[in-house]
Amino acid sequence: MPDGTNGRLETGGRRQQAGDGRPEAGGTSSLQSAACSLTVVYAVTPDQKYRRMAAGSIYTAVRHNPGVRVRVVEVEGGDYPPGIKPAALADVTAASVLFLDADTVVRGSLGELLACDADFSARVATAWLAGGFLSRRRWAALCSHFGLPPVQGFNSGAFLCRGQVARSLAQSWPRWMEAIRHAGVSDPQLQPAKSPWWMLDQYALALAVAEIGCRVRLWSRAEHSFGWKGEVPGLIHHTGARRWEDPLR
Repeated sequence: MPDGTNGRLETGGRRQQAGDGRPEAGGTSSLQSAACSLTVVYAVTPDQKYRRMAAGSIYTAVRHNPGVRVRVVEVEGGDYPPGIKPAALADVTAASVLFLDADTVVRGSLGELLACDADFSARVATAWLAGGFLSRRRWAALCSHFGLPPVQGFNSGAFLCRGQVARSLAQSWPRWMEAIRHAGVSDPQLQPAKSPWWMLDQYALALAVAEIGCRVRLWSRAEHSFGWKGEVPGLIHHTGARRWEDPLR
């Protein structure tokens, strides 16, 4: 990662983590102080595309939030496997954790997101919005298969949670991925969309959050905007990998 991103990549083992070094805060506002209590977590593979994208996102996060902690976890794999996200949450010790996909841009103070007592905050995923590709009938059938009512789904590319919830997700999220995959393979009627692998991380995140019993706050597009839907950029703008623009250029 380039210098000045508030984290250095340390080698060793299957995963590589960025240091938690934090520079002195660049202001005294309450929002900046709140942001300093936050750790922003990224997951990348050795693929240079994702490393470059993550570096750009980190640049924007630190630029608007001097003193924020950044943690980068590298998981081996050529493409972007779903399991990379929960792997990045393992061993997190921070009180508050913001997970961000590499193709995000931070456009302001992240302290704004901490002004609530929710355990988990995220925006409803595109699949669950009106006109989304999710089969409501199949999603209800899948939830029922696991003894749950149809639960709300979240975009897994940006979410805020308490540290204890993050550590719980690191354990339960991949377990739900495997359970959903197995159910979809054994019974195609339990596949929420194109295949048991399509958007697997989002389906599993929804069930993991429901299992943990989190107090949930839903973000608006002002807090997390979807670039692939042409939305006006919000606090966290999610460009989508195909539309990503490098802020370091």
